[in-house]
Amino acid sequence: MTESLAKTWIVRHYDKLAASVVLLALVGALVMLAVNAQLLKKRQAEFDASLRSLTPVHGIAEAIDRSVFRASVLSLSDPFQIGDWPLRLMVPELRVRCVNCERPIPFAATNCFFCKTAQLVENTPDLFKDWLEKNTLNPLEPDIGNADTDHDGFANREEFEFHTDPRDPGSHPPALAKINVVSIQPISFTLVFKSVNKLSDKLLFQINLRSNGRTWWKSLGDEVEGFKLVDFDEKSPDGPVLTLQRGEKKIPLIKGKVVPRNEYEVVLHSRLDGIDLPPVRVDADFDVKGTKYRVKKVDTEGMRVLIHDPSRDMDVWIGRQLPEVQPAH
Repeated sequence: MTESLAKTWIVRHYDKLAASVVLLALVGALVMLAVNAQLLKKRQAEFDASLRSLTPVHGIAEAIDRSVFRASVLSLSDPFQIGDWPLRLMVPELRVRCVNCERPIPFAATNCFFCKTAQLVENTPDLFKDWLEKNTLNPLEPDIGNADTDHDGFANREEFEFHTDPRDPGSHPPALAKINVVSIQPISFTLVFKSVNKLSDKLLFQINLRSNGRTWWKSLGDEVEGFKLVDFDEKSPDGPVLTLQRGEKKIPLIKGKVVPRNEYEVVLHSRLDGIDLPPVRVDADFDVKGTKYRVKKVDTEGMRVLIHDPSRDMDVWIGRQLPEVQPAH
């Protein structure tokens, strides 16, 4: 009877018993959380105290001294220069070629120490701006460097580079400044020394074209195809040698042998007229705007030609783009 009453009581109060058990479990969990939180707080306080008690092994770092870095930057932008060229070796400085005599001068030099020519300092654009203002031109005008203020065929930038007046059509750079190379074509030497006949009072030389299409009989002092017969060596180790000359160039012709030599035919373009000039060879003259220029040398690798400018009495390398000045020899 007692057991039955117990079961009946449990059945009647089952929900209350279950709720009580869950409530006790929650209270226990909260107690555990509170205890753990206190433990964590205590451990964090101990850890913070241990960190504060630590001292750095190498002491406190000092502030960085930037003066050395600043000095290095300044030395790169304004390297040490010496006034004149002392012919010393291993001088720690930057040097460039003079635009006129091509001797080494300091990078920042505005005038050459040797020929006194003013230099074009490309890293100081204020020079061009000052020049424009000096000539009453507006440096803020769009594309002012490529404008042709005096309509003489030369841009203001070119007038600046050659130190001429951008407002005077009669003051302009030489016509050579508007010349560039179009092509350089090798031309094989076409003359062959075939034989020599001894007459009573002179020697008569047989000269043929390489194709044997034409024959000349000439004596020393005569000319053939623009070449003058200047010397003959009958006892040369390589065989009889007849020397031809055109301008300063001498060409030895060995009897019966083809000359392994090329001439070059150069085509130049005039940007003043927008036309190609007639082909010209080394030691030959060509005319631009009434001035005669002479081709002195050909550089096939650099695609450039050395031309003598009589108006300035200097030799100028003309390439596909801009001319390079070289002192006359």
